[in-house]
Amino acid sequence: GPERALGRTYYIDFPKMRLVVIDTDQLQLFSDYTRANTWLEKTLNDDKVHDKWKIVMMHHSVFSAGMGRNNPLIHATFTHALHSADAVFAGHDHNYARRIVRDSNGKVQFVNIVTTSSEKSYLGKLNPKDDRLLTVYPVVEHILLTDSTLCIETWRADDKSLYDHVVLHKDGTADDYFADAAELLPMPERYIGVDNRKTRKFLERRTERGNYE
Repeated sequence: GPERALGRTYYIDFPKMRLVVIDTDQLQLFSDYTRANTWLEKTLNDDKVHDKWKIVMMHHSVFSAGMGRNNPLIHATFTHALHSADAVFAGHDHNYARRIVRDSNGKVQFVNIVTTSSEKSYLGKLNPKDDRLLTVYPVVEHILLTDSTLCIETWRADDKSLYDHVVLHKDGTADDYFADAAELLPMPERYIGVDNRKTRKFLERRTERGNYE
């Protein structure tokens, strides 16, 4: 890993995948961010992983899923480098949000997934740019990969039902099997009856998404 983060920010190579872990909690100084980003760019563009799937895990997401929980330094530091990844998993915001990031030609750059298996729930940001959202319910991820495909399944932890399913292909295309499915977007219990700017924004964006339960 980078200097000042040895043993906490690292990668592990598998036969078909390089798994990269970034300890964003330990990023304190500006130099910590720059070192981590320089290391990440080198790690994701290593000739040794040209044919491997590259998956990054980090606590803070470049695209936040919780209302008022933006991380501008994380976004500014890592977003460009993560275009060399295939999938990015983050937590912190205690909501589910999945976004397929594409270039101007529609080619998939990477898939960003914010997820949690905790029952703790914050108010969802419900960003219109996210492709599929879930609030309140905890989920777990199942990843299945071959030489040419990366399958990401999202399962609800409470009733074991499949909630989201995306398959990435090496040619830069993606299959989104839940593109038209209704979303589960309940208001977290502790916010029910609260009338403030955040709750009004949540309700407004939920209405704008339309297809929800």
